Amino acid sequence: MPGASDTSAYGIDGGNIVGTYNTTSMAQGFLYNGTNWTSLNVPGAYETRARGIQGNNIVGSYDYLHGFLYDGTNWTTLDVPGASSTGISDIDGSNLVGWYSGGSIHGFLYDGTSWTTLDMPGADSTYVLGIDGSNIVGYYDVSGGGGIHGFLYDGTNWTTLDMPGSTWTRAYRIDGSNIVGAYWDASYNIHGFVYTIPEPATILLICVGAVGIRAVKYKNSRRLLSAAGG
Repeated sequence: MPGASDTSAYGIDGGNIVGTYNTTSMAQGFLYNGTNWTSLNVPGAYETRARGIQGNNIVGSYDYLHGFLYDGTNWTTLDVPGASSTGISDIDGSNLVGWYSGGSIHGFLYDGTSWTTLDMPGADSTYVLGIDGSNIVGYYDVSGGGGIHGFLYDGTNWTTLDMPGSTWTRAYRIDGSNIVGAYWDASYNIHGFVYTIPEPATILLICVGAVGIRAVKYKNSRRLLSAAGG
C-alpha cells in the first residue's frame, strides 16, 4: 500500500485482494484490484482489518471487538451472541467463518441466520480461518505443551494437519483440495506450505492395496506354516 509502513494481504478472489496496512495511525483495511488501492474503514472505528473477500463482499473485524460484512455500500456489524469479541476471517457464499472469545477462543460458522460453534475436540482454543464449500480449516492449541496444530473439518470429521518435523502448524486458507498455511521447523524458522487433500479414490486404492498386501502375507504365512508342519 503506497505510504504504508507495512502491508499484509489476507484474502483474494479473482483479481481483487484485501488485507491490512499501517501508517502512523492504527491498522486500516484495503482493497487492491491490480491497479487501484482503496482504504477500507468501518465508519466510526479506529482500527479495521479486512480478512476475506468473495465478489463484492468483504469480511473482517474492527476495533479488536466486532466482526463486519461490507458489500461495497453497506457496513454490517456481526457479533456472535454473548461473545466478548468476534473476528470474521473468510466468506464462501452465505457462509462466514471466524473465531470469538467466550472464556476461551472458539471457532464459528455463520450461515446468515444461525451461529454454530466449532471446537476441535480436546483443544483449548480453536481458530477458524478459511472455508470452501463444506471444508473448513484453521488451527488449534492444546495447553501443557500440546502445541499448535492445523486442522481440516469437513462438517463431520476433524483431521489434524501437522507438517512433518514442525513445532507448530497453522492452516490459513483452502481452495478446492489445496490448503495453504505456515509452520515452524525444529530451528523455529517459519515456512509456508501447500497441502493437497488426497482424493477419495486415492484413499480407496490405498485401502484396497493394504488388503491385498495382507492377503499375500496371509497366504505366504500359510505356506511357511505348511512347510514347517504347522
